[in-house]
Amino acid sequence: MTDVYKQLKTPQYQQVADEAVKLWNEGPCYLKIAEELDCSDVTVEKAIRFWYESRDLPVPTKAVIRGHKQAEARKLLDQKIPLQDIAKRLHVNPATIRNWMKKQYEAEGKPMPDLRAQRHQAADDAESDS
Repeated sequence: MTDVYKQLKTPQYQQVADEAVKLWNEGPCYLKIAEELDCSDVTVEKAIRFWYESRDLPVPTKAVIRGHKQAEARKLLDQKIPLQDIAKRLHVNPATIRNWMKKQYEAEGKPMPDLRAQRHQAADDAESDS
């Protein structure tokens, strides 16, 4: 009798799990991944959770992910990568990067560099390379 209710098709979140995690590791938010995979952001979240849990791995929290992005942003900023490029690479708004950096520099007791001057320097360097 219970066979009547047995699911015949693999749930969508399981079908897209590998691709969802691959895209997610590249940095986009759930909504962008959902667009790419033609599903909902809830399905993407379930897919990512399923992928980690099915491999007995801890599911990364949003705080952990944000911490990784903040560390990567700082590393790129220290390499003099322009703010706009960092934001694109990490799939966040430039204002988010500025806020992260402001908090990091304040915590370290250091003055925050002028990111506008860095952008202008990068533009000048690009012109001189042409």
